[in-house]
Amino acid sequence: MKLKKIIGISALMAGVTFLILGIVLLSKGIMFKAIILKFAMFNMSLLIVLCGLHLVESHTTPTRFAKGSIWFLGLFVAIFSIVVIFDIVDAKATWNLLIGLAVVFITLVQLQLMKWEKSKNLLKLLGLITLLSNIFIAVYFLAMLSFESLGIMLDITVIASVFSFLIGLILSRQKKSKLKKAEA
Repeated sequence: MKLKKIIGISALMAGVTFLILGIVLLSKGIMFKAIILKFAMFNMSLLIVLCGLHLVESHTTPTRFAKGSIWFLGLFVAIFSIVVIFDIVDAKATWNLLIGLAVVFITLVQLQLMKWEKSKNLLKLLGLITLLSNIFIAVYFLAMLSFESLGIMLDITVIASVFSFLIGLILSRQKKSKLKKAEA
């Protein structure tokens, strides 16, 4: 119970800090300092990881392996973002890897929220669409693809991923509320 609260408060703090850094960057205009941008970029990656971990801890009951892999990948993405953003390794060569790993992390969180391993019929199909779309997005960034024709495919897969996840999330929540009503 305490871990959920700590992660939730940390995610809120990261969100507020990201918002403040964004306002500072906007107020500076073209004369902003690069270190502020780097902190904002790190804060955004930390916010993604903390929100994902909080959602998994608060709204799902994953298997031990799934929970461990989500935590491991989330911590790896957070640490790797420090390494990439603050130029410990060449950022030009590794930013695609950071984005690809973040997409894989988001995919794992999405599938846990949709309860994909236990779903059937339409939910399974929506989870599959989400999974395949996110795999394409991750491969696009991990392999550093840049063909002009793939740009349109990337847009389509992002839209497909978002809508299939949102519809699947709505349907899985409706199914959960119907089960609670039947038990009562």
